Amino acid sequence: MTHVHTMIKDPAFTRREILNASVEALDFLRSIQNLEHIHQKKVFYMNKINSSLRNLKIIQGKIGSNLPNIPKDSHQAKNADDSTNSQQEKPAKKKEFKINPFSEKQRIDQEIRELQRRISGLEI
Repeated sequence: MTHVHTMIKDPAFTRREILNASVEALDFLRSIQNLEHIHQKKVFYMNKINSSLRNLKIIQGKIGSNLPNIPKDSHQAKNADDSTNSQQEKPAKKKEFKINPFSEKQRIDQEIRELQRRISGLEI
């Protein structure tokens, strides 16, 4: 077996480029590992969510079997009547301004003080 040696121009630059390429490859592998870790966490949480949903469905079934049955037709008819009544009432409604009793009391007190000031200013 014969060995062939070649001379590399600027070996320091070549080594630096090889090291930079190695660092980039390691960064790429690290990001792949990070993605795999994220994927594993995602699968874990998805399984946890699916388990919780199954438990919720079981609980919902237990609760639903204990509740009284309501005929769907009467419920829908009642909702339809309510919605038509509410639509008819909406245009007829006007904004009513509620008077805050505390502010009304303050207004009356202010008027009384104003009258007392006027009275005290009168000449007898």
